[in-house]
Amino acid sequence: MKRIFKLILAIILFIVLGALVAYGYQNMLAPKLNVELLNLSTSTLTGSAKVTSEAKLSSTSLSDLGIKLLISGDAVSYTFDIKNTGSKDVSITDVVKGTPTCAGIDSDSTKASSDANIVCGGIAYTLQYTDSKEDLKAGDTIKAGESKNVTLTISYTGDNLPDNGVNISNINFNMTFKTN
Repeated sequence: MKRIFKLILAIILFIVLGALVAYGYQNMLAPKLNVELLNLSTSTLTGSAKVTSEAKLSSTSLSDLGIKLLISGDAVSYTFDIKNTGSKDVSITDVVKGTPTCAGIDSDSTKASSDANIVCGGIAYTLQYTDSKEDLKAGDTIKAGESKNVTLTISYTGDNLPDNGVNISNINFNMTFKTN
């Protein structure tokens, strides 16, 4: 009985050690995904646009940007780099843009709501490669060791003008990547 117990224990130990070695070996061979968003520029303002809250850049997202747009053509732009420091090419699997929140600043809540609807209905939100002006999209490839400069632009393109300013917040996006 003792001998059977030792044999079963040895088999279990062999299986567990084998699984740990296989897992570790697989992870050592797996390419490391090292993609970061870096080098956020200061904002570039067009027209009467204003920044009310500066953007924050993390490894895969931009967040916390707040702006104020009033007339058609107002825009805020930032540039940043997508850098792949890994050993394998990566593809962008998803770019999720947040839904901007608009708040009119008029003391009359009816006018404030109307202003917010006018502006939020006319916001254009683009992510483009700075050099080619092509839209960044899922499926795009960033080669190993490559860095691509991207421009984020938020602009008001609507035909209607609000009576007063509108603060726009919740301007953000998140990107996910996979190795090719």
